[in-house]
Amino acid sequence: MGHLKKILWGLACLLCLVGCFVLWRGDRKTVETLTPQLSAARWETEEKPYAMASVFLEPVEAIAGHDIGAIYLRVENALTAAGVPSDRYPWFYAASYETEATLGCGASHTDVLLTAVDGEFFRMHPLPLRSGWYIHPDDLMHDRIVLDRKAAWDLFYSDNVAGQYVELSGVTLQVAAVVDIEPGALNELAAGDTRRAWVLSDCPALGDGEPRYTCLEMVMPQPVKQFATGTLRAALGDALDESTPVMDNSARFSLPNRWKILRSLRLRGIQDTAIAYPYWENAARLAENRLARRLLPEGVLLLIPALSLLGLLLWLNHRRTWGLHSIRDALENAVDRKRQRDYDARLRGQEPKTLRGFVPNRNRREKAARYANRTKFRK
Repeated sequence: MGHLKKILWGLACLLCLVGCFVLWRGDRKTVETLTPQLSAARWETEEKPYAMASVFLEPVEAIAGHDIGAIYLRVENALTAAGVPSDRYPWFYAASYETEATLGCGASHTDVLLTAVDGEFFRMHPLPLRSGWYIHPDDLMHDRIVLDRKAAWDLFYSDNVAGQYVELSGVTLQVAAVVDIEPGALNELAAGDTRRAWVLSDCPALGDGEPRYTCLEMVMPQPVKQFATGTLRAALGDALDESTPVMDNSARFSLPNRWKILRSLRLRGIQDTAIAYPYWENAARLAENRLARRLLPEGVLLLIPALSLLGLLLWLNHRRTWGLHSIRDALENAVDRKRQRDYDARLRGQEPKTLRGFVPNRNRREKAARYANRTKFRK
């Protein structure tokens, strides 16, 4: 009956480890669906660590379009001062803001949430393409638009419509691409049923007014911890309020950050600012809450095998069949075996006289005999 209890307890510990592994794999899959949050991971290597930082602003604190050049220059100077100049370690940024608009095509019309973008937006947000290709500030013509699949079906009853034309505020725009929202339950939940479209911030359909960006994201090399967030905050200068958080996207799903969110989870829903987060940030926040809550079952599942292992070690130490001294003996024996292998290898390749100064450890048998006698006496 005693052996049966041990077997059942061992199986229970094994099931706990399997359950923890399943939850861990689920956590990884959840994070992998958040493509914008992994922009730095797609660039970094072991020799070249990268990080992503982002900031979201209220409309009254929005960054004016003419300030982007000065911010860019400050980041360049900071990277050069840190020894990671942009000619060796490239970096990029994406600025955007959202507004409501109505698109038309003949008798068809649809209301969309229009995102005006600048910089490497679609490099940081590689939305799945249905047809066509993304827009970029280096394009010759800036009178093109990217539609999501829902808006394309409302207007054309098809998603293969790259090259067709739509009207926005009386201006005719060419459809550059049709995209879909990133797959994943959290992305779909955050995006909802809203139709979406993207244009460049200097698109003629937006008028002659200066763009004011409420979202700024940067991917840059990170020679030291928190370098990306510190550089972004310093580059914004007085335009950024001290209470406005700068998000470290590369570390937001780490274990310390998950634990920090878990401790403040009941107050996390309180919002005292007028910031309207885009869907990808809302999806990331949903993921943060989910991963923080999963710490509890994961911790319980790991605690049971850990306590069982500790109890087993204490029992073995009490029986003197295993203990802390066994670790020391195991290390000494491993060193002895390594020396013996080196000695045999040298003996096969050289004359014995060249090994006159090398004496292998011969105390292993004596130590084993003393340990056996000590164990026999205690029994």
